[in-house]
Amino acid sequence: MININNVSLTRIELLRVWNKNKKTHFLFLVLLLSTLLSKSKSFIILPSQSPLILRPSSAVAIKKTKTIGLKLRSTTTTTLKSNTDDEYTSSSSSSSSSLENGTSDNRYHADLLHLLKRREDVVYPTKDVLQRRAQPLYLRGDIDGAEKAIIMLRRMIDIGVAIPESFEVVFKAILKRGRMQWIDPSGFATCTANELEYLLVEFESMVDNSSNEVVSMDIYNMVLEAYANCANARSNFRYAERAECLYQRITNTNDSSNMEADDVDDESVSGIFQVLRAWAWQQGNRDNSKCADKANGYLRLLQRRHKHNNINNNNNRKHAETTLSFYAQGCDAVLEAYSKAIGGATSADTIYKERLKLTSAANDDNSDDITSPTVPMEDYTNIILAWAKDSTSNGISDSRVESAEKAMDYLEMMSEMFVNGIITGDPEHIAYNSVIAAWNKANQPHRAEQVLWLMETKVRKEGAVQSLEPDVATYNSVLDAFVKDNSKITTDTLTAVKRIIQYMEDNHSEQPKIRPDSYTYNVLLKAWNFSGNLKSIDEMMLILDKMEQIVIESDKGISNKNFNVIMNTYAKKQQNDPLAYQKVLQLLDRMKASRFVEPDSITYSTAIECLTKINSLHYQGDPNFAADKALELLSDLKSMYQTTKKDSVMPNSRTFAMAISALTRSKKKDKAQLARSLLDELIEFYDLTKDIKLRPTVHPYNYVLSCASKSFDADNDIKMEAFKIAAKTYQELREHKVLKPDSFTYNYWFQTCDTLLQPTSDLYDKFMRLSFKQCIKEGLLSKQVLYKIQRCNLTWKQKGDLLECDPQNVRDVVHDDLPPSW
Repeated sequence: MININNVSLTRIELLRVWNKNKKTHFLFLVLLLSTLLSKSKSFIILPSQSPLILRPSSAVAIKKTKTIGLKLRSTTTTTLKSNTDDEYTSSSSSSSSSLENGTSDNRYHADLLHLLKRREDVVYPTKDVLQRRAQPLYLRGDIDGAEKAIIMLRRMIDIGVAIPESFEVVFKAILKRGRMQWIDPSGFATCTANELEYLLVEFESMVDNSSNEVVSMDIYNMVLEAYANCANARSNFRYAERAECLYQRITNTNDSSNMEADDVDDESVSGIFQVLRAWAWQQGNRDNSKCADKANGYLRLLQRRHKHNNINNNNNRKHAETTLSFYAQGCDAVLEAYSKAIGGATSADTIYKERLKLTSAANDDNSDDITSPTVPMEDYTNIILAWAKDSTSNGISDSRVESAEKAMDYLEMMSEMFVNGIITGDPEHIAYNSVIAAWNKANQPHRAEQVLWLMETKVRKEGAVQSLEPDVATYNSVLDAFVKDNSKITTDTLTAVKRIIQYMEDNHSEQPKIRPDSYTYNVLLKAWNFSGNLKSIDEMMLILDKMEQIVIESDKGISNKNFNVIMNTYAKKQQNDPLAYQKVLQLLDRMKASRFVEPDSITYSTAIECLTKINSLHYQGDPNFAADKALELLSDLKSMYQTTKKDSVMPNSRTFAMAISALTRSKKKDKAQLARSLLDELIEFYDLTKDIKLRPTVHPYNYVLSCASKSFDADNDIKMEAFKIAAKTYQELREHKVLKPDSFTYNYWFQTCDTLLQPTSDLYDKFMRLSFKQCIKEGLLSKQVLYKIQRCNLTWKQKGDLLECDPQNVRDVVHDDLPPSW
């Protein structure tokens, strides 16, 4: 016993069980705060990969060479409530039962058996206690008596009446809980691996004090099985490492995966298999295949043992059958691990072929040789997943296609074998969906469509597997493959998308799962939008009607994006449809009246942009219609933002720019002042919020210059005011820390000088000359700027001086004649 601050402790020994060098060595530690320890309790401190938690316990010594990595937690000392309470509280000296007394007269062991016997037929909340496709289930209540059995066993240890058989029955009772977790009486979450780990330490300590008993391999195998059952990629307990550490300790090896077949006795094969399972289950969807590779190492050991037993089959047929069974199951587990690992397809392929050979060898041999288990459907699914994942994770286009092709080959083979009755079990959705995703990543939409029809016709109908019926998500994944790249959307793409959706619409009454949803029609909208088809607008409006009907029936599905896509298409095709702006405004009103969507800043910006492109012949008799409507929409959007403060309705730089642009075509006398006020408002808004969406670009500055340049029909005072606004805007842009003038800036500026200044004034000549020199210095003399200079109010001599040519040849100068630096 050790005393720390007057606290009585048992032998405190901590063992670091795993490090980078994989060598076991002792780590001396324990710094205990006396204020946290009860002076009347004894403690055991056990090492762990997870943070250490101190647990009060009976004074059980832990043998240093037997210690394994354990997580600490507190343990209750609840008194047993049974008809043997008096005997349980009697002193250990009055009870002569011990390890040497056996089980014949051990009433305590009998009570333990009776407790578990009464509850052996208990029904757990889940049929599969090892369910891997969901989070571990929390067990509420001690319905099987396992927790009470633990308390009874620890009390038996305290009074010295526990026997190996008691440990064994409790181990089996706990192991029946599989992956389920529960809350122990101390309030800690626990599981089978943790509980068996704690009990193993106490069992080993008890055995160390006895000269007649040893810990059987069956006990160790149960602990290893518990580690395997509880191992997963999300846990911090690292059960696979702990399983490997325990197995190396009981076999006295440093690297058991490299053991020779002769070094492994048949009792150890089960342990090897459980360590393999632990590593396989700990793989999960990681970025590497480290855990799967570790599991594969143990699979190689099982393989060597299997071959060794085949050679010596006549000596012990039973052991050979056991090894073969473990080897076959090991192949299944490791194959599944590689199906989740990135870059594990090649290794998975090798294991799959090995697994296939086991069945082929047994089927080809008519002798009395051992019959191999058949290849399960899950193995075909896993090899498909492995190659499909290799395709989606590989960034090289050719490699993606190659991996997707491999996955497709296995999928077609699996489907054919299933239809012909060669393999049993129903194919899974995930196998087909993963190959569709692989072809999607490989930019092969037509191959993805092949998988869909393979699923629909070959397997579901010919194979009569109604459970394999594709759902709308499967169809949408195929459709998404067609429209993923906007630049590759053609009329052929549109045809394919329409064909698939038409099938969905025609068959969803018989197959309700494939009824098109809003995402389906979103894809169709996108296909029409980028296909270049002249009928796209009308078709998109019909699609929008269908989507609204879906929303009415399901209260979900449609979004602002659907309306915005159509409005944007109208804006792009304004020239082909002069009345497109009216349809855009109708869509905007439709959104305002809808219960399911509301306009956002993109909606308003698109509507204003459409107004900027209205031809003067369609102004409805009002030349200021477009400008007034644009200003009205901008005002509505600002009011919505001030009221709701939603980011979705906050005006952005594009919104202000489009509103200023709408002013350029109006006949308003004060359009330059209005344009400048909007630019000032944008700048102020950005300075206040520093929101990147409000950061001004060069476009609103240019539109202000354009508005000023078109104020030529006003009186002199307004023209002079417009010029001052233009000069201020031009100078601000030249001195801006981030923005710089572009060719359009100079184009609008020269036009402003030409229309608002007197051609004979010195001011006009000065501005034109200095601005031209700055323009060519910055290399911004575009064809449009050259055209302005050739037709401005300067004299021919002045123009010739600027262009460095004979005045008579000014009109003949083309852009290619000018110095490249201009």
